[in-house]
Amino acid sequence: MASIRKRLGKYQVQIRTQGQYITKTFIHLSDAKKWSTFHESKILLGVELQTLNKKLTLEDLINKYLNEITPLKKGCVTETQRLKRLLKEPLVHLKVYQLKTSNFLEFKQKRIKDGNRTCAYDLVLLHHIYNTAIKQWCYPITHNPLSNIQKPKCNFYNKIKFN
Repeated sequence: MASIRKRLGKYQVQIRTQGQYITKTFIHLSDAKKWSTFHESKILLGVELQTLNKKLTLEDLINKYLNEITPLKKGCVTETQRLKRLLKEPLVHLKVYQLKTSNFLEFKQKRIKDGNRTCAYDLVLLHHIYNTAIKQWCYPITHNPLSNIQKPKCNFYNKIKFN
């Protein structure tokens, strides 16, 4: 059952049902009621509530991918080199829950100076790491922040006209 109490000018929701306990604080009472109804229903339906580890960084995801997925690929040597280069980027030290599409757009603008193809490879690889974390490792990441980023054009044949 959910309980909502006003505390320090905000509304704190606590749900304790079927051995699960979650809590969250809201500014508006209407938001607190919606959230409590939604999450209480999920618990009663048997949906397991997971929260993302707040200490998990992009570096952790890349290292896990490097150890578990990359060795199984045909081009593991070149992908390992690419991943080790990515591990030197300041972006990888950010927490996964903090990373937004804008962070990766900044990375793209910086990386595109090394070439369109290089930038595209990095973006595709990061996109796949996120998808693997969501689908295969079942991390409770709500969406892939790289899914809306357009990859740079790599094909120079588009500029050449053939007779």
